[in-house]
Amino acid sequence: MTSGRWALLLWYAVVAVWWFQATQAVFSQTLGQQMSESAVTGATLFALAGRLGSEAVEATWYVLGGRAFGTRVRLLPMLGAIASLSLCDATAETLLHRFEGEASPAWLALLVGGRADPEWFAEESGVRYAFGSLGLLALIRIAGTIDAQRRQGIPPGRALALCGLAVAASRLATWWTADLVRGMSPLP
Repeated sequence: MTSGRWALLLWYAVVAVWWFQATQAVFSQTLGQQMSESAVTGATLFALAGRLGSEAVEATWYVLGGRAFGTRVRLLPMLGAIASLSLCDATAETLLHRFEGEASPAWLALLVGGRADPEWFAEESGVRYAFGSLGLLALIRIAGTIDAQRRQGIPPGRALALCGLAVAASRLATWWTADLVRGMSPLP
């Protein structure tokens, strides 16, 4: 194995540890009183497996989208880019966890979106839940995803379209799921 591949594997380990710590902190605070430490660790590992699965689905979307436009996009480099860009999400979760229960500074809402303000969720709407995380960190992740596609040969306009469709689909799914969990129908 070349030194570049070892460096890449080391980077992925850093990404996994960062996500593990961010997720475990949230789970410990949320579930810590009701579950043992080993159960929280197990839940964290299960959540990380789900995150990796969702990132693989997203990477596959861009690979298939590239092929639809006649461009060969390699799965592993795309998955690596998406996993690395997911640190924007981990940073947002860490910041939200850090300032939870306090008056959020204004810069926090700019970085992580409306969910930094507890009043944002006062109305139990899936729309607020779905779009409450659109802050600067989410926009950086979206821009990075578009750039990763561009580096794989997808023209910028098509990369923007693929990423826009992925974001819209995930936000719509989040909106409807949140409403369904609350016993509301997403349809009139």
